This record gives sequence, C-alpha cells and structure tokens, in this order.
Amino acid sequence: MVIPQFGFITKDSDKESVKLKDEVKYFSETFFNGFEKNAKIEENDIVLKDKVIHSVYSPHGEMFVINRGKYASKNRNIGLAFNICEKCGYVQLSLTKAETTSHEHRTANNFSCTGKLVSCYLGHHFTSDALVLHLPQYKNPMAEYESILYAIIEGASKFMEIDRREIGGAVWKNGETNGFSVTLFDTVPNGAGHVKRMLGHIKEILVEALKKVDGKCGCGEETCCYGCLRNYDNQAYHDTMSRGWAKEYLTWLLS
Repeated sequence: MVIPQFGFITKDSDKESVKLKDEVKYFSETFFNGFEKNAKIEENDIVLKDKVIHSVYSPHGEMFVINRGKYASKNRNIGLAFNICEKCGYVQLSLTKAETTSHEHRTANNFSCTGKLVSCYLGHHFTSDALVLHLPQYKNPMAEYESILYAIIEGASKFMEIDRREIGGAVWKNGETNGFSVTLFDTVPNGAGHVKRMLGHIKEILVEALKKVDGKCGCGEETCCYGCLRNYDNQAYHDTMSRGWAKEYLTWLLS
C-alpha cells in the first residue's frame, strides 16, 4: 500500500472541466488495525438473556482506508490496483492486477521515464474512537456480518439521532473465536464521542437495527436497498449484502 501523504501533481495541460452528469463509484474500504500500543481500553460484557456480546472500547483505534481503484468491486478481480512508477511516482489506473512492468511515460516535469510500474493500493490511516463488538457466533458467511454491521450502524444513527455518515464500521475475522467481530468508529479523526456514547445503549441500538431491516422498506430479503442497508459508503458490498441475513441474525440475538 502506498500512502500519498504529500498529495498528487497533475499535468500542466489538464484543464478544469464541468460535466452535467458522471457516474460516481466509491471503492474505498476501511480496515481496523487494532488499538495503539499501550492504549487504555475499556471492556464490558453485554448480556442478552443467554447470549453475551463482549465489547472493547478505546479512543485510540487505528483504521486504514484503502482504495483499490476506480473499476474495483467486491467480487471481480478487476481494477484491483493502481500502477505506480518506482522511479518518478507516475500513477495510472490498472484494469487488471498486472505484474511489474516497464512502461514509457512522462514525469511531472514532462521528461521521459521508463521506470518500473508496480501494482499497489492507495490508502491512508487515522486514529479515532473505536468500539469492537465480539458477536456471538451464528453462521459464518462474511457477507452476513457485513449486512449485520450496516444494520447496527443504521440503528446507532437512528437511536442517537446523528448523521449516518458520522459513524463508520468494519468486519473482521476473530482468530481467537473463529467467529466475526465488528468495529464501529467515529469517522472524524480523533473521534467525536459517538461510539463512546454507544457503550450503555447496545441493546437499544440492536433493537433499532432490527427495525431497520424488518421489511418496511419494501425490498426482498435476499437483497437490500437504500431504505435499509445501502448507502454511498458501502457500494462495494451492495451485491452481497442481504436484509434477510441481518434480520435473521438480529432476531436470533435479541430473542
């Protein structure tokens, strides 16, 4: 992964243009990288009758955001990277994850360069408030837990009356339990205090999450829509998320 911390340089010949309509695709993904070393954490067990959710909170959660390319998607091995010159930093979109190659191109100063192009992702990292929920194991498909994650985020924004975009999330495989865990975080770097406020209201948030996927939106249970789980930030998962999976799990969890 390459972190372009100093930004990009465009060609002098590039001119600003205005388009009436253009297709917008968003294929960035956020990954939870754990808590900072020596970070103070707060752990709790949330008991729901015969089930337990173990929560871990810290204001020092580390997140990585990775952009896999304009044409990337969750299920297709296409557009998985950017091609970046090792010598001059020239960048081009990659339609396929190509091997390291040499390709003549122009530098930012309009000189010819034949440096090697290497396929890699672009990304950045930030620190924010993070809340990890180790969920009771039910079924194993990753897509199911992605659906559950976004139902929980929708439930949290509804219960706390905040903008949906102020909370982000990620799903990851828990090596200790062989199940899945979800991480909720404030999208504002260094945190806005939203996920900390969730600590005492997990059950209420789960109830709101279940209401979000109860079918009032009108879509089929095998899919989802913008009335329940879909939003701009999770476009990479639209084809795999299921309102029915989230409804089934949350009903089981709260029963």
